Amino acid sequence: MKSEVDPDPDRAIRGYAAAVWRFGKKSGGDYAQLRICEILYLQARYRELMKESEKAITKFPASTYRHRFTMYLARSYYLTGMYARAKSICAGLIEKNHDPSVLPEALLFMAGIEKKISGYSKNYIATLKDLVLGFPESQEIPGAISMIGEYYEYRGSADKSFSAYTDLTARFPGSPESDAAAAKLGELGKNSPRLVEYLPDRETVDAAEEIALSHDISAEEGNGSYFSVSVGPLDDERSVRELKGLLREFSTLSARTRDGFMLYVGKSASTDIAMSVKIRLAEEFGINGVIVKFSGSSGRKYIYGE
Repeated sequence: MKSEVDPDPDRAIRGYAAAVWRFGKKSGGDYAQLRICEILYLQARYRELMKESEKAITKFPASTYRHRFTMYLARSYYLTGMYARAKSICAGLIEKNHDPSVLPEALLFMAGIEKKISGYSKNYIATLKDLVLGFPESQEIPGAISMIGEYYEYRGSADKSFSAYTDLTARFPGSPESDAAAAKLGELGKNSPRLVEYLPDRETVDAAEEIALSHDISAEEGNGSYFSVSVGPLDDERSVRELKGLLREFSTLSARTRDGFMLYVGKSASTDIAMSVKIRLAEEFGINGVIVKFSGSSGRKYIYGE
């Protein structure tokens, strides 16, 4: 296909779309559809990716690429802030697929979704446990160990987080996760931690919280739910004030967390509106944020999704 070497993404997509139409449900059409999804993902065109991956699953139900279409659909939901839908799609893939080349990626992604929905929770660490113990030779293991280290940092288990990061840097020295782990080892090493067994076991899972969201804050206005864009953590209150000044056209709310300060930008009625705020922050101010949901109850606001 000429589209394979076409440097223009839109022209390549049109070429692959023509191939999908030409091949129909025959062999080759599913590959062309997969290439469309790949390009849209790399171009961060997540709404289009959602549409094309849904089309692929319907049009090619028996395709050998079905699990990849399913993962693209789950990622499109995740990257547009629809975490519950992403979790449902990913859970279905894990339940119905027993291919050892598919499950590790799905489990690692599921752990990331769980972190967005319930924080460093029981489901989060249980999913990582299933991955590292069930698929120890998987290429997803560096990412899983990194996430386990972060979990122990959150729990205040310095020995276990130090041990996880040490193992990661020793076993996977060329991985991106290893570089990040090496930076954390310098800070953790100041308190002379011990090397211990860190892989999560049943006791670790049982001790985890059902929901481990970072914090709750007092409501500045009445109850009710809305979406906002979380920015941070910021080092100090001065940084918060400066950022509020830069973003004075938006409504903002700040909160202290265990890692510093967070600034929540905008009060949006839907994830679509919040996504437009997130895109504006990135394009106009160079600020990357995460969409979160505020839910009101008894005069307080609770934050979900970080």
